Amino acid sequence: MIRIRCRHQILSNMAVRGAELFRAVRASLHRAYNQQHNNNNTTTTTTTTQPREQQLFFHKHLQCSETQPPPPQPPPPPFCDQVHVVQCDVRDPQAVSRCVDQMESLTGLPDVIINNAAGNFICPSERLSPNGWKSITDIVLNGTAFVTLELGKRLIQNQKGASFLAITTIYAESGSGFVVPSASAKAGVEALYKSLAAEWGRYGHRFNIIQPGPIKTKGAFSRLDPAGAFEKGMISRIPTGRLGKPAEIANLAAYMSSDYATWMSGTVVRFDGGEYVSMAGEFNDLRSVTPDQWKMMEAMIRSTKGS
Repeated sequence: MIRIRCRHQILSNMAVRGAELFRAVRASLHRAYNQQHNNNNTTTTTTTTQPREQQLFFHKHLQCSETQPPPPQPPPPPFCDQVHVVQCDVRDPQAVSRCVDQMESLTGLPDVIINNAAGNFICPSERLSPNGWKSITDIVLNGTAFVTLELGKRLIQNQKGASFLAITTIYAESGSGFVVPSASAKAGVEALYKSLAAEWGRYGHRFNIIQPGPIKTKGAFSRLDPAGAFEKGMISRIPTGRLGKPAEIANLAAYMSSDYATWMSGTVVRFDGGEYVSMAGEFNDLRSVTPDQWKMMEAMIRSTKGS
């Protein structure tokens, strides 16, 4: 587990894509902070460069004999870049409790919790063993539940709200062959978050979900496409024509976890370059038909008579 404390504290439960997502979220928060700081500076400059006549008018009504610049504004608090790394096996609820104890003693309870822990491998379901099933569901579903419930209960006890974000997958909604444990566990995570969005909203908790399509990271692709044979096929069914980038999902995660999205809860955002709807449409493969073929097909259709 990794936690960053800055203007918002973030706890992220990570594996596979976790390190890339964490670094990208941190960079996104840095950019937002710097932009806000620059905007604040710009606003201060603007308010102190009014025309002299306007300044005199304002000060005259305040019974001031001459214009004076407004008092200097205190600088914004520094953007803390301190990171605490705490080891934890999310499959073990006692280990999760000890981990949260340690993190709470370091920085207090978090404002943002990102559940991104994952485990996955490709396997025909007829070759799937009970241990294979358990290894994935223990990490993805049980790990997310243990972290979410442990932190949620403590936050409720301390009367503090928080933003919870889960990273699932587009096939949590549709299901998928050859990754049955992952599809089942991710669907369970989504049910958990939707349920808690309804139940724990009264405590100031928000629960949202991102369903990413294929985002190329070393950890995920080394397990799901070890020979590199499927990447071209993935790209061919994505209308935007490319894989996702860690920085892109990090920007979305930063927004959904921030104070700009406080009315967002129980929301599932599909983030896949259009892959899901491309695969779902019955006739979407007609994209490969050439203009000449369309002309020929149109002539054939027009020449058809009867029912």
